[in-house]
Amino acid sequence: MIARQGLTIGNMMKAFKAYDIRGEWGTDLNEEIAYRIGFFLRRILDVDTVLVGRDMRLSSDAMFDSLTRGITDSGVNVDEIGLSTTPMVYWSTAKYGYDASVMITASHNPKNHNGLKISRTNALPVGYDTGLNRLEAFVESDEKCIPVEKKGVVRHKEVKDEYLKFQLGYVGDLSNLNIAVDCSSGMSSLFVHQLIGKAHYINDTLDGNFPSHEPNPLEAASQEQIKALVLKEKCDIGLLFDGDADRITFVDEQGEFISPDLMIAFLGNYFLGERKEQGIVLQDIRSSRAIQEYLNRYQAKVETWRVGRAYAALKLRELDGVYGGELAGHYYFRDFYYSDSALLAASIVLRLLAEFKKQGRTMSSIVSEISQYHNSGEVNFKLENKQEAMDAVYDHFTGIEKPERFLDFDGYRLDYPDWWLSIRPSNTEPYLRFLAEAKDENKLKDVIWRVVDIVKTFSCLLLFCLLFAGCDQNIEKSRIAFDKGLELMYNTTKSAEADEQFSLAIKYDKDNFEAYFYRGCTKVNRGLYDAAILDFEKAIELHPGYQEAEFALGRVYFIKNDYDMSCYYYRAAQRHGRENMEDYVKSCPE
Repeated sequence: MIARQGLTIGNMMKAFKAYDIRGEWGTDLNEEIAYRIGFFLRRILDVDTVLVGRDMRLSSDAMFDSLTRGITDSGVNVDEIGLSTTPMVYWSTAKYGYDASVMITASHNPKNHNGLKISRTNALPVGYDTGLNRLEAFVESDEKCIPVEKKGVVRHKEVKDEYLKFQLGYVGDLSNLNIAVDCSSGMSSLFVHQLIGKAHYINDTLDGNFPSHEPNPLEAASQEQIKALVLKEKCDIGLLFDGDADRITFVDEQGEFISPDLMIAFLGNYFLGERKEQGIVLQDIRSSRAIQEYLNRYQAKVETWRVGRAYAALKLRELDGVYGGELAGHYYFRDFYYSDSALLAASIVLRLLAEFKKQGRTMSSIVSEISQYHNSGEVNFKLENKQEAMDAVYDHFTGIEKPERFLDFDGYRLDYPDWWLSIRPSNTEPYLRFLAEAKDENKLKDVIWRVVDIVKTFSCLLLFCLLFAGCDQNIEKSRIAFDKGLELMYNTTKSAEADEQFSLAIKYDKDNFEAYFYRGCTKVNRGLYDAAILDFEKAIELHPGYQEAEFALGRVYFIKNDYDMSCYYYRAAQRHGRENMEDYVKSCPE
């Protein structure tokens, strides 16, 4: 293992993800790493030329210089296309017959991050299982990079005009639409004006500092400006792109976020309706059952597969599917060499909405027609024992009722007649991700709290909603405050601050029983026992059988020398399944 520029390469390998290479510049990635990636790229993709594009991040030029120097030092030529969207690199790779390409971008990550998306012949993704693992081993090894005698050269290739011409082929007459667009200071700005034309644009200047908001269209904070713009200008729809223009999310005319998976169904009106194509539509394992139900009108077959471009693009090609999408806002098209393009998705959505508007329809009414389900939004648990927690959830629900369908190729998905759940480990972050959907709101709440109760036994709970699938804004604010409270409460000197955060969580979600419980804990830390009792009792009222709150009440009443009440709650906690209660209960009178 070698170290250069004060950074140990072995410690930086966490940048190699399931789908790409990505991390903080100067910590997870640096110029030396970029050089070695370029130098050893030929070992996994035996080519004589690599196509390279880049975004406008502050470190992208430095990464480009180091990467291309490594590639050419290995004897391979570089055809560079300059500033580019990630989809433009995919399209160019397949269109012009390249067998290897690299896009320099960290996509939706913060400004101090950067990364590389590598593709091979036909723009097929190179993921960890299909080459990044071997590239990682070469980069991490002690092998020195000795430049070959006949180095490659860097050449410029112009593709923008042809790419724009291709994209324009999907643009309809949008003259009756009032459109809002947020480019997130990212790469969609290269083409969006030429494709959409007259609209209300914000953050449409390339800026690697991302001054207005993070380039992540799934974050509530990133959505605030586009929602406000839609309402202010009375727009029919709002578009929010990510940093490299491979993802997009939409806001309806009421300023409400539209769950990205539901737009998979909406796109069917173009491919299966307007163009009358027949074939398979691909969704990821987290996507709504409403997609298949809506597309039944076109006799479409919806296939479900793993999360991530490294899997989705390959699967769509294998199935020769018409198009597909993911909950994260990726949309894949056979017309686009089975790859994803946010600009192409935007053009198709807008041309469809223009036609629907002629019929007096709004975006919100169309979305309401697509789905009548209540959805949890994606909930994230931070824990190490992911598989054990997943198995416990599976055992619980299958023990009650056998599911109509069970999928286990990317975590678990259990489908029942009127509801379903998905629970899967993140491929890029230390989270276990859970999502559920039900036609009855009370059933959905029951499923959520059952899963919460199961998973929290494996770790201290950290959860938050990412607004996938229309999670309520106040619920998300509640979870953010709840997470902050958890971070603070383990520092006993900050119990009052933690109390404030849990109170804020309760303000936004009066049914957040865990916020009541943890607020009670902060009060115990400060000796406010009577106030703590009220919070614990409220937690149990909201979530009957909440054994941790029952145990906490037992402890507080013991401190207050009220042994009858203490024993009452100890026994209740034991009755509801809390382990290791024997020592507490045995001293209680019969």
